[in-house]
Amino acid sequence: MKRANVILWVALVLLTLLTFYSSEDLFSGTQLVLVLMGIVIIKFLGIGFQYVGLKDAAPVWKVLFTGFILIFAVLVVIFT
Repeated sequence: MKRANVILWVALVLLTLLTFYSSEDLFSGTQLVLVLMGIVIIKFLGIGFQYVGLKDAAPVWKVLFTGFILIFAVLVVIFT
């Protein structure tokens, strides 16, 4: 297994734990939504570029992938 895969896996586990603990007591309301969407964006991009293989894809796919998650995150924040 590649070292980058292991590092990303550990980061994903830590971000998942951060998601759990931040939703328990650290934040509330709009702050919680912003923190959680930030974590979602980081995890989504990490998985996409490392495991799905977007780092070797054409630039148009990278832009579309990144644009999708950013638009999704903005819509979630707006409608909460």
